[in-house]
Amino acid sequence: MKLSDNFAAKEFCCLCGKCNYSTDEGVDKFINRNLILLLEAMRSFMDRPIKITSGIRCPEHNKAVGGEDNSAHLRGEAADIRIAGSVERYELVMAAMTKGCRRIGVYKDQDIVHVDVSTHGVPQDVMWVR
Repeated sequence: MKLSDNFAAKEFCCLCGKCNYSTDEGVDKFINRNLILLLEAMRSFMDRPIKITSGIRCPEHNKAVGGEDNSAHLRGEAADIRIAGSVERYELVMAAMTKGCRRIGVYKDQDIVHVDVSTHGVPQDVMWVR
């Protein structure tokens, strides 16, 4: 099931494989549309595909992967994106900031960049590096 021109629901399914968010229909109902709009804008800015490694997470899967208790992944407001190295990391962060993303995480040892659109009592205009 397509969520947009360049993203399919299966890219955002919870990786536990057992919960309601593990299906295309569950993702379609739960994903925050602002996240999809952000990712589309970033992809257009970069002019190349973006590889989503983690989208929606159920509480059990979030705990299993060491996610924060208040993770935006739990609300369908975040995506982790696989990058190939420092040049792509820079381009992805630049695309996210240019397109209005106000929460970015860089997981340098995992080659992952986290973007989210959460506004649920979390700090805005932040970037963390782990």
